[in-house]
This record gives sequence, structure tokens and C-alpha cells, in this order.
Amino acid sequence: MGPRLHSLRVAPHRRCLADGDGVAAVLGYYPPFAAQPTHSHPIDQTTFVLLGGLHESRPGNDYEALCGWFGVKPAGCCHANRFGREGALLVTIETADDAKHAQVGWSAGADLQVVTGLVRTATDTAGSPLATEAIRDLLAGAVRPRPRSRIPPRALALARERLHEEPEQCRIDSLAKHAGFDRTTFARMFRRHFGIPPSIYRARRMTAVATRALLTERCSVADAAFAGGFADHSHYTRSVRRFAGVTPKQLRELLG
Repeated sequence: MGPRLHSLRVAPHRRCLADGDGVAAVLGYYPPFAAQPTHSHPIDQTTFVLLGGLHESRPGNDYEALCGWFGVKPAGCCHANRFGREGALLVTIETADDAKHAQVGWSAGADLQVVTGLVRTATDTAGSPLATEAIRDLLAGAVRPRPRSRIPPRALALARERLHEEPEQCRIDSLAKHAGFDRTTFARMFRRHFGIPPSIYRARRMTAVATRALLTERCSVADAAFAGGFADHSHYTRSVRRFAGVTPKQLRELLG
């Protein structure tokens, strides 16, 4: 029997993906604006953000962890979490050994295609040794978070804020122009400071908005797609599979 996840149980939607051979992993959706006061875990913990985001406070450090980021916390690390208005879809892993090889902190360095592929494998094989193998491969990718870039220029920060608030309405060419950059420079700087290109950031934000509606408002896939600004439910289905590794229907079945 593997280590058990220790949680404040803020998230009402949880599904175990693996529990055995010294590793435990849970897929969980934390609702919008949920908060966890300062706490710690008795075992090393690695977390991957599939959708949405959170703010995490640790002694001496504050992090904004967005979709595609991963974070490493050693046993006993005190921290407090606040989740954003779309909540957060996370894969949380606890293990007694692998996290010791990773640098503590949050990073945008996760390969989302690999992450979602391993999540899909663990989901399809949940409860079997194959799921544990997939989770261990996922941990193997969490090695050395890249240092965060310096504070972004104000114009770039404002452009990202607008893209965050109104992802379906923003044209990136217009954002770049208003920020005073050409399109190529804007994309390069956006990725340097925020870890991903602006077009991917927008797609993730739209998917997070739709998934919030799907999981918290219990609406249909078509209505969730409309809430996120997608052209149709097929577009949303492709997007959530891309960023979460499963379809909207599978996600609701897992976390309903």
C-alpha cells in the first residue's frame, strides 16, 4: 500500500489514479476561490496544474502557478493556497523518494503533451501497476524548475491580465500593438516571462472557464463550451483533452 494523500479536503471532486509501490496520486478539482490556510504535509509532494491556477505562499516566497506548471514541496514545507476564479484541476503525487531529486519551487517547465499523455495512461489503467508506472514517469519529468524571469514590463503584464480576464474576446495582434510591441517580440517576451506563448495561454484560459462550468454548474458539454467561448462542443472537447488528457465526459465521470 502506497502513502496516502494528506489534504485539507477543500476539493469535493477527487479520483485516485495510483496508490501502491511507494507512490500515491490523485486527480482533483479545487473549486473557484477555495482557500487553504497554512499547513504542511508529512511526505514529499509534487503537483502538476492541468487547468486553472493558484497562488501559493511559503515562508519567503509567493508563487502564481498556472496551467502547465509543476511544483515540488518537501515533507514539512509550510504553505497556504488560494485558487483562482476558475479553480484548478491538479494531479497531486506523494512519494517518499523521487521528490528529493527535484528542486523545491514552482516552474513552467512541464511538457504538457507528456503530462497529459501520462495522466491519460494513469486514468485508463487506474488501480493497476501500469498506473503507478505512468505516475513514476510523470515524476521523472519534475527535475529542476527553471528560475523565474525578472518582473515583466507593465505593458506586458497588463496585456496578460486582459488575456486572462477576456480570453475569448482578445486578438493577440491587438494586444501586442497596444502593449507597444510587434507580434513576434510580444510572443517571445510573453513566453519568457509567463512560460508559454500567448495563444496557448488563451486556449488554456478558455478551457478552464468552460471546465469550471462543466464541474461546478453541472451544465452540458455544449453549454460549457459556450461559457468558455468555444465555437462548439467539439472544439471544447479537443481542447480539454489536449490540456487535461481526457474528454469532458470522462472528466465529469471521474470527478462527479
